[in-house]
Amino acid sequence: MAKVALQKYRLTQAQLRSLTMAERLQLDVAGRVVLVPNETGKPYRFGDATPGAPLGFGFYVGPMGAFYELRTQHNGVRRRLALGSVQELTLARAHELAGAQRHHIRQTGEDPRERVHTEAARQRARGKTVEEALKDYIAHLEDRVKRRKAKAGGVDGVKDSLARLQREDVGLADRAIVDLKDEDILAAWNKLRHSCMLLSNRLKPELKDWLTAKGKWWDLSREELVLRGLTGKAVELAYSAGLTATEQTMGNASRAVARVIAAERKAATQAERKAAIAYNPFEVLYELERYRSSRELADHYENAKVRNPLGTDTADTGNQTLPMVLKALVGRRDMQNGHNAVGVDYVLLTLLRGARRNESAKLRWYDSCSPEELDLRLVSWVWIAPSPDEKNPTTGLRGSQVRFHDTKNGQFQLLPVAYFAERILRWRADDSFMKTKVRTKELAKAQREGDAKAAEVHAWHLNNLRRWVSMWQERCLEEGAAVSGRLEALEAPDGDIQRYEDMKGGDDPYLEASLKKKYDKAMRELKQLQERKAVLTLASEKHKDRHSKELRTWLDDFYIGGSEAAKRDKDLRNAPTRISTMRERAVYRRLAFLERNQISLNDIGTPLEHARPAPEPTQSEPTPAPVGDVSWQKTRQVMADQEVFFTRLAERQRRKIERDRRKSVAIKKQLAGIERQTVVLGAGSTVALEDIDWETSRFPDREVSTRVDPEAMRNPAPAPRKRPGMLPTQPRLPTAPEPPRPPRWDQEIGM
Repeated sequence: MAKVALQKYRLTQAQLRSLTMAERLQLDVAGRVVLVPNETGKPYRFGDATPGAPLGFGFYVGPMGAFYELRTQHNGVRRRLALGSVQELTLARAHELAGAQRHHIRQTGEDPRERVHTEAARQRARGKTVEEALKDYIAHLEDRVKRRKAKAGGVDGVKDSLARLQREDVGLADRAIVDLKDEDILAAWNKLRHSCMLLSNRLKPELKDWLTAKGKWWDLSREELVLRGLTGKAVELAYSAGLTATEQTMGNASRAVARVIAAERKAATQAERKAAIAYNPFEVLYELERYRSSRELADHYENAKVRNPLGTDTADTGNQTLPMVLKALVGRRDMQNGHNAVGVDYVLLTLLRGARRNESAKLRWYDSCSPEELDLRLVSWVWIAPSPDEKNPTTGLRGSQVRFHDTKNGQFQLLPVAYFAERILRWRADDSFMKTKVRTKELAKAQREGDAKAAEVHAWHLNNLRRWVSMWQERCLEEGAAVSGRLEALEAPDGDIQRYEDMKGGDDPYLEASLKKKYDKAMRELKQLQERKAVLTLASEKHKDRHSKELRTWLDDFYIGGSEAAKRDKDLRNAPTRISTMRERAVYRRLAFLERNQISLNDIGTPLEHARPAPEPTQSEPTPAPVGDVSWQKTRQVMADQEVFFTRLAERQRRKIERDRRKSVAIKKQLAGIERQTVVLGAGSTVALEDIDWETSRFPDREVSTRVDPEAMRNPAPAPRKRPGMLPTQPRLPTAPEPPRPPRWDQEIGM
């Protein structure tokens, strides 16, 4: 197909400025230029027939009006350059610009648009503000969170830093980075610290007013604060007020600006230009040592009496805080009708393991994890061993264990469960069991009727609902990451969409037609991916409804019982926790024992003097019941049987408690009659353990004058090695003979 030449017309400046896309140019019979309707409604181009017009000079009429443009070719490369609007430039000035651009391309071979793009990128970099840098940094961290390279808590911290810098009394977020000076950063540091002090929840209002009245209170030393009347803990709180939040905010801002500088340096190197930003203005805070060192932080924690380890003596009596805290937490566990149990157990287990809050919150029971999750280490779990010698099927280690799969450093941690922590876990297991019996009337009915299959299905729902919801969330996160990656690929500068937009309207119709097919396909995929991303991110109410429908469909396919069963299980899982009473636990254990041993209630031999006899079915009921109501009589019979059973059970418990009390008293009397001995504890003691008075006995004192012989502590010299050809022993070196000794030379001389 031959190249189609553009039709050329000669128009005045007024005619050019009146051109629109609704009309196009045409020559009449007399050869004059007339305007006719543009039936296609598409933009069009035409050449300039004005005498002296540069070669390739023409016009483009589009939705935004008419524009001058220049078409040129150099070294086989075709270019189309936009010179400006006909509303702003005259035709003569456009001819001059076209000639200059054409001459520049032929002399240097460079595209003038590259200079425009380079300068525009440089100006954008110079106009970058601190707020824009932090937003780019937040987007970078969110992408790392999606790829499991960072934690969501870090993103929240940077968002808080941006909110602090956006405060009106700080006024640093909207400042351009290149315009910031050292004095601006230092002034913003002080303003931010004052703002954080006013919003702090650790300072009393009186102390805030006192600091505000002092003016530049951040320059006061600890000695000056003491001289001004502050005492005790208030001195350190006032000295470091708002400092932690200020350090975190300025540190995040410094890292965000450093990323902008690195990106600008890279872009400037590729464009062969000078970088617009070369210095991080927040470095002045490091130069002036505004950030506290580790030693200064340790002094602050000690003076402010924070981060005190449990177990440190804080009272004159020598009482330690760890036992007091543990006893206080355990004592509050059953308060408020058991609503404190979950929170208390969470605090206790987190404290005993030394774990972080989010790490303890992600723990699941080992039995609720799938084999794939266990083998690939995708979840955190806790396992209670049925016996101390029982081995875990996954780790092969004995005893109860807890495993954290997503710690701060990205590694997994496997820890043993000690006695007290295991006891708390068993409490949680008991509470979970008591909650499962609330599961439903269907479960209770299935147990009474002996329908083991239905009971198994209901129990499976309660134990596996959370796992299935987690699987759906993981599926959505994986799909969202894939969708985001594909969107970035489609919107890339070298993608099919941008490539076609750059080549659209060129001189090669074949190339444009081939790119058009890829462009249409990419645009359809782009719209589908954008719609899918909106569904995954719940962008609107319509997308939320669609997401809910997909979740229900997914549960109908994979969850036993479908989405309706999952909804009921979720409501039961979110029901308030109720701690079972001692009587309920005893009844449950007793019933379980009787069921395992197949013992009937009638076989329990217990005196009935404390029990109410069950009414006979033939006796008349004192309450006005309908005549012939069999269900009412059965209900009364069941209630009477339950009353007899609970009475017998209470009598057995009372007798057992009495027997234990008498046995304890007898043991104390026996121990009181034994004369115990005070001994020196050690390996040489021959006294039996039960005969030792542990309150008065002691370990042996170490002698102060004991001398340690270093020579005796050395290892003995090894025997000399024997090799073939060597003498058994080396001959002694020749020595001088000893002089003769007189008789009785060593006897003592009497005085």
